[in-house]
Parts: sequence; C-alpha cells; structure tokens
Amino acid sequence: MRLSTAAFIALAVRTAGLRVILDTDLGDDIDDTWALSALLQSPSVELRLIVADSRGSMRHAQAVAKFLEMAGRSAQVPKIAIGPERKGSIIMDTWANSTDLEHFPGKLRYDAAEAIIEEVETAVKDKVPLHLLVLSPAFAVAAALQQAPWISNYTQITAMGGSLWHGINGTGPPVAEWNVRADLPSSRTVYPHVSTLGPLDVAGAAQIDGLYFQELRQCQEHSQVVKALLEMYSAWLPRCPWTGPRHGPKGPADTGLRSSVVYDLAAATMLPVFSNDFMTLRRVKVALDTNGFTVPMASGWPMLAGINWQNLPGWERYVVQLLCNKAEVIV
Repeated sequence: MRLSTAAFIALAVRTAGLRVILDTDLGDDIDDTWALSALLQSPSVELRLIVADSRGSMRHAQAVAKFLEMAGRSAQVPKIAIGPERKGSIIMDTWANSTDLEHFPGKLRYDAAEAIIEEVETAVKDKVPLHLLVLSPAFAVAAALQQAPWISNYTQITAMGGSLWHGINGTGPPVAEWNVRADLPSSRTVYPHVSTLGPLDVAGAAQIDGLYFQELRQCQEHSQVVKALLEMYSAWLPRCPWTGPRHGPKGPADTGLRSSVVYDLAAATMLPVFSNDFMTLRRVKVALDTNGFTVPMASGWPMLAGINWQNLPGWERYVVQLLCNKAEVIV
C-alpha cells in the first residue's frame, strides 16, 4: 500500500522525528530565537542543520552557536553552515563572537548551499522526509536550488515571508515584507518551491503576553532553553531599532510582560509536527512583483498559506506549553 505524504511524515516522526534544516538570520530580530527554541524543545523534530544566512552571515553563525551553548543544546545540532558572506552588521553584533563558534562541538560548514544539498541527498538515501524551514532572505537556499534544482522534489519548504491581504500586526494593507524584498532574486528562486507560507497576515499578529508570558517566565527555572531565550530577549530589546516587532497588537514589547512580535515562531509552528488548528490555511497562488510584494493571483505559484487566526490565545498557550515541555505534539 502506498502511503500518503501526510501518513509518511507521521510514520517518520513516530520512529525518528521529522528531519529539519533551519535557515535563519538569528541575531537580528529575536523571533528566530523563539522559533529555534520551539524546534529544540520538540521531541518530534530532528534538527539536522542550521544555516546562518543573510547579511553578516558569520555574525549570525556566532549568535546561533552562543545561543545553543547557553541553552545547553550544542550537542543537539550536528552542523552549522555559514551562508554567502555579504557585508552588513546585525542587531546582536557584539553579543557573540568568534570564540562562540570555536566552542561549537559540531561541524562547521562554510559552503552552506553544498551542506543543504548533502542533507537532502542523505534524506533521499535514507528514504525519510525532510523539511526546510526558511526564516531569512534565503541567499543560501536560493544558491542550493540553483546548483541542484532536483532537491525541491525531495524537501518541503515552509517559509516566513510575504504579506498577502494584510500587513503590519496582521491588519492594514499588504506591505513588501523584509524577507522577500531584502533579496528579491533569491525570493524568486525560492518561492516557486514553497509548500507552506506564514505571511504577515498571521505572523504579524503573533505575540505572547499576559498569563502565558508569566508562565514562560516561571518555567525558566527548570528549562535551560527558556532561560537562554529570555536572557537573549532581555539583551536584544534595548538594541532593537525597529518599531514593527517592538510594538505588536497586544502592546509594546516588555521583558517582564510580553514578547515582541514573534513572526518566525508562527511560521515554525506550521511544520507538520505541530498543531495547525489555530489558524486558517488556504491554498493560494502567489506571485512576486518588482517591488517585493507577494500578490495573490491566478498565474502565481501554488502554496498553502496562513490567512488568519482562528484561535490566537489557544496558539499562545500551545507554544508556551511546548517551550516549557508541557505540550503533546499533535501530528
């Protein structure tokens, strides 16, 4: 009997965990750190490779290595790959340094595109599903697809990006979202292969506050991952110059009261090992215009996209339980 894609993924998750490559610009917006924390805390995720991507990729890699060390999870990630180096600073520029990378116990790769391709080859050989979670402008992912177009047939791509019908805070008109407009040629290479999209329509409204944020603060006493996350959040907030993530729909970011807007966490929880009961998903066709807008149109690329929230408080509770190791992962 031939298994459906969903059944195949469910079987793989029960036996070994869903293999995931994370492409991230961790070290700029703190939302990447929230997403990585959720992956680390999920028993159903096998994090095979972290690709430090975007401008200042070496700095991003240093921030990844430092966070993994703080969280006590360096051994959980076998490889960090450094994307194409492009000039640019990051928000957490002085927070981590080269020593953090030197202490990383896994393998460091300086050819991120090749590292992605090899991971796909391994998954094909092992006959297991592989998901690529794209939370950055995706220079390295685009390079991998250009070098080996065949990999798109063997991996599912979930991306945080775009703005379909709504923009900032999940309301108002669409905007040219950063991950897309930061490198439009890379986006044009990646988007034809995106399976699932977390646009600002949903990701822009994702924020954790109230009792759920207080529960998170309390569980850091027994969770090194959460403790590291909140420590990095405290270091990041005074440095962040952007009004978008700092002023979410639930109020301004505050280390004692609420998170900033956690765009990438919303997209990460769209992976099939997590529950999608909290948002409305719709199959749409998406095109990219010359200004970096993601436009729904009949001639676009088909993908499953988050349209709006059905139960945002329920999602907040779910991710806090996940981060605090209290949630049952729904497949």
